[in-house]
Amino acid sequence: MYELERWSFNRFGLVQERLQLKVIYISPAVPSTLLSEATSSRVVENNMATGIAEMLYASFLSDLKCFTLQPRLKNKGYAKISRHRYERLNDNIDTEVFPCMTTPMLSVIIGFFVVMFKLNRYIAELWAKGERDICVVTYNSLPPASVVMLLMQKRKYLKTVCVLLDSPVIPMLSSRFKNIILSIWNLFAIRVFKNYDGAMSVAEACVKNFNPIVPYMPLLPGVTKETLDSSSELPILPVSDTIELIYAGNLTRFNGVDTIVEVMSLLPANYRLTIYGTGTLTKYVTEKSMNNPQIVYKGFVPHERVMAEYAKSHLLMIIRCGGDKLSDWLLEYGTSSKLAEMLLTGKPVITNSIRANPKSFERYLNIVEAPDHKSVADMILKITKDNASYVEAVNKAREGRRFYLENATWEKQAAQACRFIDSLFN
Repeated sequence: MYELERWSFNRFGLVQERLQLKVIYISPAVPSTLLSEATSSRVVENNMATGIAEMLYASFLSDLKCFTLQPRLKNKGYAKISRHRYERLNDNIDTEVFPCMTTPMLSVIIGFFVVMFKLNRYIAELWAKGERDICVVTYNSLPPASVVMLLMQKRKYLKTVCVLLDSPVIPMLSSRFKNIILSIWNLFAIRVFKNYDGAMSVAEACVKNFNPIVPYMPLLPGVTKETLDSSSELPILPVSDTIELIYAGNLTRFNGVDTIVEVMSLLPANYRLTIYGTGTLTKYVTEKSMNNPQIVYKGFVPHERVMAEYAKSHLLMIIRCGGDKLSDWLLEYGTSSKLAEMLLTGKPVITNSIRANPKSFERYLNIVEAPDHKSVADMILKITKDNASYVEAVNKAREGRRFYLENATWEKQAAQACRFIDSLFN
């Protein structure tokens, strides 16, 4: 348990006390078992939100209080969660789930008042017990939690930290009228974000482009304890007979899914691509798999199943394409959490240079010059042309796994996060 040294006055004069720092974490995290009807992107978001909880718990233990806000459990819309309850994120971490309604608008409005009431009451309880130093951490900076942070900022002994895994503003990709509304909202969002006392992010641009003077701690993308416990260094497969390629994640154009599918037109018949996930390109992937025996689409499967399937693969792929406003935006601000679990496998990973990802990972990846299907196909053929070339790529991937375990797990980053939060009170 982490403690802070503080100076305070009593009737005998100046004395030194040791007061425990309390941390409150607000996120959409729920147990992974509740996400069987959710989208692939929601599962990824939940894994990251849960991982941040695990990082904070590693330092603060029982001094951490978790609240869950706006947990989207279904493919469409918000889950009908109208009752207050408690859930367990893992063996050690409990979270208190706030009431939630079905539509985004109602969820924001009701969530705002619920957060105000619950947070005020909990902080008042802590202060009544003599706990003075409290830090409230939010997952991303969107409402209603971030707006509450703005209103609570004036309180003494209360600090706020935003963990940004996305940009604090919304890209203006709609009609002219909607973009006018979004521009007004984004001005307000930046105002809200600038009232945080500190920020953490994998993509530095998420912080520096919107509040360059805020105290900032860089993060490496992590995985949950559940994923970490189930991972192992996977065996080297011979590059003979069928060569297995895997993509698992959100099926969207900005994730390069169409590029990955088109790669198969340039590879020999013994190469097979298996795709897991759902998204806007689900229909496209389904049709391609029906017309090409080299492409197998398995749909949405539980996360543990994906991790198990990695063991049967030769190569993993994650390509981020630009060329349109949304894709270019995500290259700058969209953290690729899948990269972390891929590094853990010790399997060769083919990707392109993604500005939002940490540069420290790149030496362990196979980076193509351009995110097009010919460049990707050429890299695949280069790595798998013979066993010696493949073993060389595997050895690089295993070095990446060791680097991740030594530096990038949430537990390894916990001490740095603890020092960062502590520094906000000094």
